[in-house]
Amino acid sequence: MSEREHIGFYYGVTPHFGTAVRHARRRWPDARITIIAPPGYTPEDGWRDVVDDLMTTECARYSPLHPVACWRLAKALRARRFTHFVTLFKTLQQRILAVISGAERAETWCVDFRIRPMESTWPGLLWGTIRREAGGRLRYYLLWCYACVVWVRPAR
Repeated sequence: MSEREHIGFYYGVTPHFGTAVRHARRRWPDARITIIAPPGYTPEDGWRDVVDDLMTTECARYSPLHPVACWRLAKALRARRFTHFVTLFKTLQQRILAVISGAERAETWCVDFRIRPMESTWPGLLWGTIRREAGGRLRYYLLWCYACVVWVRPAR
């Protein structure tokens, strides 16, 4: 790629966030790394030297009940033109952020230093949500049936 990589790293309140950012800098030494953080969360001084830019979001939490704020966040993310959108967790919210960021690649940084691709299409998000919801409900239904059919002794 002739252009410089631009990595959007979504801030996660976790002790290994600094390690993840430093690892990203080693992996992409010439890339521009932008931390995307809610207001009130600022990078620690220990890893500020590996970050090129800090993007502070408008709100600490976003909700479908506030569509204008969500729209402005989507516009701000797309304006940055990220080539990578990296998160620490695969929550539905972070997957949606990856989709609306418009990044070429969405990835999850794992604690074991692997960076794995993350689903970043609307059909993929919908299918994954349905699959997880159905799988979770089926699992609890089977546990309920087991508890009803097989007598389970109470713990003493």
